[in-house]
Amino acid sequence: MQSPYPPFIKFLGTGGGRRVMAFQSRATGGFLIGFRETLLHIDPGPGALVHLRKSRPSINPSRLTALLISHRHIDHSSDASALIEAMTEAGKSRDKWVFLPGDALEPHSILYPHVLSHMNTPPVQLKPHAEHKIGDILLRVSCQHLHPVETYGFHFFLDTIHLAYIADTAFFEDLIPEYRGIDVALINVTLTKPIKGVQHLTLHETLELLVNIRPKIAIFTHFGPPMLKLQPWKYTATWSHQAGCRIIAAQDGRYFEFHALMNEADSFL
Repeated sequence: MQSPYPPFIKFLGTGGGRRVMAFQSRATGGFLIGFRETLLHIDPGPGALVHLRKSRPSINPSRLTALLISHRHIDHSSDASALIEAMTEAGKSRDKWVFLPGDALEPHSILYPHVLSHMNTPPVQLKPHAEHKIGDILLRVSCQHLHPVETYGFHFFLDTIHLAYIADTAFFEDLIPEYRGIDVALINVTLTKPIKGVQHLTLHETLELLVNIRPKIAIFTHFGPPMLKLQPWKYTATWSHQAGCRIIAAQDGRYFEFHALMNEADSFL
């Protein structure tokens, strides 16, 4: 994969939750966002480094500019230290960044201490609505999500495209103003129906959220067992008409260029 990159997303895993992670019924490697000379790896769960190298074309982890972690749960963060070691070439390439919530560092860090010495800059702790320029990409942190640990979504500004990653969360009203007006919504849709005590979006809540925030495109990912059993790729056309935007069910390994997606969305609408 050669730079400069067009604005793109590539899925290294679309599974979510403990059972899918344990059985690897979908991979849990997170996803890549690229634009021009900047390449970000978001939520590197188990297998992230393996799937990065097995990608077609294979991706050299030293090409990564930064690592972003929405929250400390294992299915989002377990490969973080391995990726820091790989993307810095054990300290030879030190101009790299890591962004993560404060509780992923204290009181118990998810990162091996020695890998932090490979970077010129210490990890950046995420704060609500803070903005960070990462190479060619502007990152804005969301409000804090409703999840058992400190969790944030991300806004990415790529050329003329505004992409938002709606990470793990229960539904709450502030999600609507937080994500209204985006072009592309990447949403972790883990459940088909509510489960008591589980703070994840359900399918129905996600469709209602889309009606209110009205992106042009929504990409569903981070599927738990109920969603995989439903086979969401069979229903995206129906859901698209319900939500008023084009919906895509992500697959492991899929690559999308955003300009092409936006052109397709214009014809859909």
